[in-house]
Amino acid sequence: MATKYSECTDPTNASKRQATILRMKDEILRDVLANRVPRTIADFSDLQSHVDANMYGGFGETDAFPEGWSTDGQMTPEHVEFINACQQAVCQWIRQGGISAIDALELFDGGPGACYYRVMDEKDAADYLLFVTDHSTRQRPATPESEEICFTIRHSDNAELVSVHHLTGRAGLIAWYQEHVGHNPDQEDEGGPLPILELVTSVALHLMYREMPEF
Repeated sequence: MATKYSECTDPTNASKRQATILRMKDEILRDVLANRVPRTIADFSDLQSHVDANMYGGFGETDAFPEGWSTDGQMTPEHVEFINACQQAVCQWIRQGGISAIDALELFDGGPGACYYRVMDEKDAADYLLFVTDHSTRQRPATPESEEICFTIRHSDNAELVSVHHLTGRAGLIAWYQEHVGHNPDQEDEGGPLPILELVTSVALHLMYREMPEF
C-alpha cells in the first residue's frame, strides 16, 4: 500500500525511514525505465526538471496534515527532518551511481515463449541471465492477461541455477511487488495500470537486486 504521512507518526523510526528510502529509489528507477527521468541525472535536485521529486516516497499523497504531522498547520521539525533525511540518503545514492544499475540490465527477445534480461559485468560480458516465460500464451508477457509467468535466474558462464520464481499473471506480479517492494505500482500512475512489460521489467530489476548482492 502507498506510504502516507500518517504512517510515519514516529520520525525516529529507523525501519520506517529505511522503507521510505527504498520506496523512493524504486519509484525513481521505474521513472527511468519509463523514460520519464533521464539516466544521466547526477543529483536529487536534477529530478525536479522532469518530475515533482517531492512526491517520491508517498509524501504528496495527502491534501491535509493528519494528526501527529503538524502543529498549527505546519509539519513538526521532527517530520521535516525525516523527509530531509530520506531525500539526502537518496541523493547520496544517486551521486554514487545508483541509477547506473539500470544500464547493466538489458532486455532481449528470447523467441517464442520467452524474453530474457542480462546483467553486464565491467568487461561487458553477460554475468547473469534472467529468463521470463509465459506458458499460457507461448509468448513473452505482453498483455494484462498473461499467466503462469516464470522468472528463472542463471549464471551465464555455467548456466548454474540461481533461483526460480513463479507468479500467476498480473495479480501475481502486483502481489510480489507489494510484499517485497512495499507498494502497488498500479496505483501511482495517473495514466492507469503499468504496461505489463514495464511491470515485468520492474520485477526483474528487483529480483536482480535481491539475488545478486553485487548488482
